[in-house]
Parts: sequence; structure tokens; C-alpha cells
Amino acid sequence: MATSHESSGNSSRSRSMSDQQCQVMCYHGEIAPLREVKYNGPTYGKKFYGCSYWPRTCGYFKWADEVHEIRDMQMRLLEKDTEIAELEMEKGFLEDKIKRLKEQNLSLMMWLKNCRLKTLRLERDCMLLKLTRELFLVWHCHGFFSCFMC
Repeated sequence: MATSHESSGNSSRSRSMSDQQCQVMCYHGEIAPLREVKYNGPTYGKKFYGCSYWPRTCGYFKWADEVHEIRDMQMRLLEKDTEIAELEMEKGFLEDKIKRLKEQNLSLMMWLKNCRLKTLRLERDCMLLKLTRELFLVWHCHGFFSCFMC
């Protein structure tokens, strides 16, 4: 009960565009044409990719639906890789933004520190002015009263 496979007459010319875009290669490095099982049996009509040198073959054989499943998985993997690359780019942009914001924060903190220093200096100068005024008043009043005492 050996099943044999034969090439359909125009299989390489009658491939769909998607098959032409994603060609399957055999172990010889040649395009493995899409073929169809022509003999009666449980796999009759099932499509497969086989060596381009059939019947002197390198042994390459894959059912078409397996190839399509693999391609679907490869496409999903490529989409995920693309999504990861996009996320990594976004991460890089966000890291740069964080760096700039930290630099701005540092600048603002320095500005705020300078403002606090200026405020402290103004408060100090104001207190010195009040003390000087009070000392002047004490001195002036003491001097004034001392003149009456003499």
C-alpha cells in the first residue's frame, strides 16, 4: 500500500500570488513546487511541497497546510518582533524624556534653592534693619534721656 506522489502538470505556473511570494525551498536550494497527491487513498487531493528534482529527490517533503501553519506562526512572530522593536523605540524615547525631565527638575531645584537663599538673605537683612533701628532708637532715647539727667 505504498502511496506515491506525482507532480501536477502546471503546478509551478498555477501557484497563487501568496505561494509565489513565500516560496518553499528544498534541500537542493531550489524552489520546491506545490504538488497534489493524485493516487487514491486517505491523502488523495492533499497538497504538498516536494523536491524540484522528483522522482530523484533530496528527500524534501512538507504538507502544504503544515507550511502554511509555519508561515502563519512566522508571520505572527515577525509581527511580535516588530511590536517589540516599536516598544523598545518608545522605551528609548521615554527614557530620553525622563532624562530631560530630570535635568529640568534639577534646574528647577537649583532655581528654588537660589530663591530660598535670596529669601533667607532678605529676611536676614530685614531683621538686621529692624535691629539697627531698635538699637538706634535705644541709643537715641538713652542719649536723649541722659541729657535730661545731666
